[in-house]
Amino acid sequence: FAVWLLKGLAGIKPVPGEVQRYEIRPLVPQKLEEVTASRQLPGGRLGISWKKAEEELQVSLRIPWNTSVRFYIPEGYRADIEDAAVLESGNYEFRLWKA
Repeated sequence: FAVWLLKGLAGIKPVPGEVQRYEIRPLVPQKLEEVTASRQLPGGRLGISWKKAEEELQVSLRIPWNTSVRFYIPEGYRADIEDAAVLESGNYEFRLWKA
């Protein structure tokens, strides 16, 4: 279950052949309201939480030091950020809307 939560619902996956590079491609099923998951890395904790709120999806990302993430907007949503945006270390908050 933990692997499915991390790689499936949270969408956290290492980029093959890259060091400290990950992609986050969350899966947002219709009947699930929220997910929180993280993975411990050498530079700190890489994490995502998402929560549905009416027609929105609130997404929080935590990217540790010396790590970058390519974030993919979940299917069925749109956002003010570019799909597959590369994000560096830091904390991020996004609001996504149903497409």
